[in-house]
Amino acid sequence: MNKKSAQYYLNALTNHKTAVSSVKRKCYLAADNLIEKRNNPDSFQTFMEYTIGEFQKEVREIVNIDKSTWNNLTKQLVADRTIWISLTSFIGGSTGTLPPITLPAAAITFLATVATKGILQIQKKSKIINNSNWKFIYQINKHKVKG
Repeated sequence: MNKKSAQYYLNALTNHKTAVSSVKRKCYLAADNLIEKRNNPDSFQTFMEYTIGEFQKEVREIVNIDKSTWNNLTKQLVADRTIWISLTSFIGGSTGTLPPITLPAAAITFLATVATKGILQIQKKSKIINNSNWKFIYQINKHKVKG
């Protein structure tokens, strides 16, 4: 790890002190529960697997949020009648089989629908990240992906 990356990671953790503290509390609570269950191997193992699974699920949701946001957007666009109608109207307007006004109207409708759905997905993503105790992981992972 180079000095620049180390500084970035330090800043990510420093800028999200509340989230880091929440995760620490979560880990301490899980550790307390594990200590209580240490005398019963089956209970201990079950709780350990459950806790690790929950933590992994939460972190995976944050790490993969960009991909899931994109997938949700494409699913919404493919399922949207307005998109298909505007595309067919655009094609019809381009070929001259529909009135000339159809071409710009279809283009505007298509772009407005894509933009609206895109903005809604970005807002949803931001809300998930901001409400997550693992948001510092998202920031660190995003830096790691960039290089």
